[in-house]
Amino acid sequence: MATSAVLPEITASANEGPQLREFARMLESHQAALIGPSGGKIPLPGPIYKVLVSALRFLERGEGVMILPSTQEMTTQSAADLLGVSRQYVVQLLEEGKIPFHKVGTHRRVSMKDVLEFRRKRDNRRKQILGEIAREAVEDGTYDLIPPSE
Repeated sequence: MATSAVLPEITASANEGPQLREFARMLESHQAALIGPSGGKIPLPGPIYKVLVSALRFLERGEGVMILPSTQEMTTQSAADLLGVSRQYVVQLLEEGKIPFHKVGTHRRVSMKDVLEFRRKRDNRRKQILGEIAREAVEDGTYDLIPPSE
């Protein structure tokens, strides 16, 4: 699989904030459509609408947006940066079969989709474990949900 071209980061200036908020309000309160060359409405398909709304939310918060395919290939260092771990740990995850990969020569490559799926599962598992710890702490009386009265 060849590495896909990635579009540059898209950002909005601070003075575009009010315009973005107005656009978001309009987008959410009306059926999203494009106006064709002859003036006819062309309804936006669901996936296009979701991409547009998601990108708009990031831009509203002053965050940049990049559009790239989920099959975009990454180096182990890029995957490590995305996961917030060391490159060596990512290599360990790959060798353990926890994230699929393939080699280009001697270099490992992973797909963005697989790294994001691993991160989603990891984060869900962390939330589950934290919930269990909190529940057990409340049941054991080592943590009170209601602060003591003064």
